[in-house]
Parts: sequence; C-alpha cells; structure tokens
Amino acid sequence: MDAILKWLNNFHVYSHRLEGLQEVVAFDVLCGNFNFDNMSPSDMTDWSHPLFLIYHDPCRLKPGLDKHWTVGTLMRSQRLHDQEVSTPENLQRVLENSQKRSTYVEDVKVWEGTEGQHPWSTFDLRNYQGNGKRRVDYVLCSNYNTHMMQECEDYAFVTQLATLTDHIPISMTLSTSLGPACVKGWPSGANHSGHDETDRAKRCKLQYETTV
Repeated sequence: MDAILKWLNNFHVYSHRLEGLQEVVAFDVLCGNFNFDNMSPSDMTDWSHPLFLIYHDPCRLKPGLDKHWTVGTLMRSQRLHDQEVSTPENLQRVLENSQKRSTYVEDVKVWEGTEGQHPWSTFDLRNYQGNGKRRVDYVLCSNYNTHMMQECEDYAFVTQLATLTDHIPISMTLSTSLGPACVKGWPSGANHSGHDETDRAKRCKLQYETTV
C-alpha cells in the first residue's frame, strides 16, 4: 500500500503539475483483493494504513468496524460446492443469514492480536457479530486531486458466480458530478465549456466490479 501511495503521487505530479499538460482526472477508483479485513485485530496495521485517509471505503463505519449490512467476501473453500450455496439464489439467502453465513464465509478473527490492541470496547465485543464477515475484497474511491466529485450510490455483494470462485464479487455504482470546486481545479485551458460553475447536477453513473 505504500507503493500505491507513491504511484498515486507520481501520477498526480505528472497529470497536474507539468506545464502545458491538459489532462483531466475525472475519477479515481482502486479495487482488488487486499488480503486483509477491516475488523480483525491481527490486520490492524493494514486497515489503519494512511491509504484509507485518501480512499473512501463505503463498507467501513470506522477503522476497525464495518457497517452492519456488510458481509464477508472470502468463502470457506471446503464448502464452496455445498448444495446450500450452489446457486445464486441459495448463496444470497445464506449471506443474508448471519448464522448460516458463518458456515460458508470466513469469520472476522476478533480474538487474534496482541492483548490490549482490540479496536473495540468490551461493550462492542459483547454485542458485535462477526459471523461470516471477513471482507478482504475492496472497491475504493477517492476525490483527492480529481477534477470531478464521486459519490457511492450503490454497493452490492454479487452471488451470480456461485461455486465458480471462492470470493464473493463486489460491485459499486458511482455518480460523478461537476461543481465549482471541481471546475476551479481544472488545468488551465482544459475544455469544460458548457458547464455552468453553479451546476452541481450529476452527469453520469459509473459501475465497477471486481471478481477475484
């Protein structure tokens, strides 16, 4: 992830600061299998990385805790072909059931890590259910140094590839908008004619899917 931040900085230096370059950065999306989740104490070094100060994770409530509607994306390979998850409809029902989900999707490892490093209070641990919620695949978006603003409109866990992969594919739909703050940051001479600087209307929707 350190390398990603370095590459990102180099890209922005090239696309924003070179004199005479007229490129416009419309959106910035980062996706893939990161091989760690946002809740296991043993993954704390990863989910507290500065990368997440630049990229927004729609599934994250805060560092160390996901939103209640999220599910894990790493299936237990030995149960991949069980009848109960053998069709998209069956897999969806399992993902929506916190008790059954744990049988087929890996759990958050809440009891791992060094003593005293748990990101939750005693109250959180007593009430939190991490069954089948080890989410290692991400679609992240960033408005850092982009010329249009992105907003996550929809995020989905996809079941159409049941039995074909041991990861749950994920999908995010973004809306991009053009507003005063964006226009002021455009490179000198870039063509944005026809867009009123007070116009904050959404111009288009973009959908990204990752299947790992």
